[in-house]
Amino acid sequence: MSYFNNETHFEFGQGFGQGFTVTPNEILNDNTLSYKALGIYVQILQYQNSSQHKIYMSNLRKLKSDG
Repeated sequence: MSYFNNETHFEFGQGFGQGFTVTPNEILNDNTLSYKALGIYVQILQYQNSSQHKIYMSNLRKLKSDG
């Protein structure tokens, strides 16, 4: 990560692209969603195709510090 012109530039190293979650641009561009709601949505997307995970509100609350 580097800083220039008061902005942060993120650099992704080797291995980027493995073990990632695809998020639809429609969701990212929805101005009615807060960043918190977007984060919850992405967390749910992570497990959408998994036959090994079930998503429960109580478990989502435990995943992050702000519950």
